[in-house]
Amino acid sequence: MLEAAERLKVSQARVRQLYRSGRLQGRKVSDRILLDEVGLNRPAARSRPMSHRMAWGLIAVLSHQEPVGLLARERLRLGKAGERLKTDADPASWLRSWLPARAKRLSFSVDLEDIPSLRADPRILLSGISDPRAGLSTGGEIEGYLHPADLPGLVEDYLMSGVGRNNAFLHLHPESPSPVPLGLVLADLADHNGPREDAKVNSLLQEHQ
Repeated sequence: MLEAAERLKVSQARVRQLYRSGRLQGRKVSDRILLDEVGLNRPAARSRPMSHRMAWGLIAVLSHQEPVGLLARERLRLGKAGERLKTDADPASWLRSWLPARAKRLSFSVDLEDIPSLRADPRILLSGISDPRAGLSTGGEIEGYLHPADLPGLVEDYLMSGVGRNNAFLHLHPESPSPVPLGLVLADLADHNGPREDAKVNSLLQEHQ
């Protein structure tokens, strides 16, 4: 926590708050919290994150679906957010800022030989870099959604570790939508904060206007 606080130039209490809110990703090992490097290296957010409910509302808007359970003014706000993404030069940065509360994201290291089995595991709903719409060659990586109750078994079955190069990116959510909506794929790609993923966010937004 101290190292993270120094790198982000905030207090350790603020780091814990960011972790609990989902804006910093990581995992708890014994009594320690190990934070993902991606979050620590991420540039400053362009906006405050949306609530869990609004985040899933924006995912629906980006997927050309009707948001459920939102007020008229909230729908209007999300519609404007969707239009901003289509015209902004860096839409991925907005998604990283707006949508961290959609699900808790964990990163693991897993043996490359286990990747095909993980991709076929019925407990994982493939998304992000592993979704066919992303069109990315990611044979050595996997990304998807998982029910929180299934995480311990999955970690044990595949000897997943927090040590080494992270190549398994799992989002924990009790009600992951199937099939995976486009908006969720966009959000997951943006979270990688890499040039190929950001470019894919741009192209997918243009293709599905």
